[in-house]
Amino acid sequence: MLIPVRSLLGTGDIPSHRASAVSWLCRHRATIHQIKGGGGLRDAVALSELPEPERLAFLARRAETMGLPMGTQDDAAHLALAAKPVTVQNTAYARAETMMFIAKHEAAGLKWGQIAGLLGGRGGEGRCGGP
Repeated sequence: MLIPVRSLLGTGDIPSHRASAVSWLCRHRATIHQIKGGGGLRDAVALSELPEPERLAFLARRAETMGLPMGTQDDAAHLALAAKPVTVQNTAYARAETMMFIAKHEAAGLKWGQIAGLLGGRGGEGRCGGP
C-alpha cells in the first residue's frame, strides 16, 4: 500500500517539510515511488517500508481520522507479518485499509453496493535505489 509522503509529514520522527521527509525516508531505506494525483506525480512510500514507530503512528492517526477504534496490538501477528516478503506485507496493509474504508462507510449507513462503487486502485514506480 503506497502512502503519499505529504500524508506522513510530522508522523513520528518524519520531518514536517516534504523535501526533508523524502530525504529522511531515503535515509531509512524506504523506496520513494511516484503516484498520480492532483494533476501530476506525487512522492509516496510503501507502508511496510516505514520504520515501526512511524508505521504505527500513521495507522493510529488514520484510524482516528476514520473514526474507528485502533484495536489491540497483536505482537505475534505483526512479527509474523514482518517476516513475510514486502509484497505480502503490502497486500496485507492494502486489505486492512480497504476494511477500514468499508467499516467507516458502513457506520455512515451506506449499503454494500454504494461502498463497492467508491473503492479504487493505486500504482507507481520507485526511486532511492528501489524498483
